[in-house]
Amino acid sequence: MKIPELREDGTQFDTGKMIIRLPAQAGSGTHLSVEPSRIRIFLHSPGDSHVNMFPGRLVALSVTDGLLRLSVDAGELFNIALTNGPPDPADMRLGQEVWITPHPTGISVF
Repeated sequence: MKIPELREDGTQFDTGKMIIRLPAQAGSGTHLSVEPSRIRIFLHSPGDSHVNMFPGRLVALSVTDGLLRLSVDAGELFNIALTNGPPDPADMRLGQEVWITPHPTGISVF
C-alpha cells in the first residue's frame, strides 16, 4: 500500500488512489483534508473545465435540518455538505455516477 505523499514540487498530493492538484496556499505535510462544504457535485459531466474533477459513485445520501450530506467514492471517500442550490436530492440515487470538484480554498495539507 502506497503512503500518501506531497509531490516534491508541492503542486500535487498523491493518495495512492488519486492525485489532487494543490493550490499554493494548501500547506505541506503527509495528510490532505477537503472541507465538505467546499466540494461541488455534478450529476452530469461538466467536461474538463475544472482542475480537480473526479468521477465517482454516490454511496450515502441524507438530508438533516436543510443540510444535504453526501458521500462519494471517487477512489477516495469524499464527504460533502451542501446547504443550498443544486443538485436536488430528488434527482439523486445511491450508486449513481456523479462528478465532484473541491474548491481550491477547501484543500489543506498538514
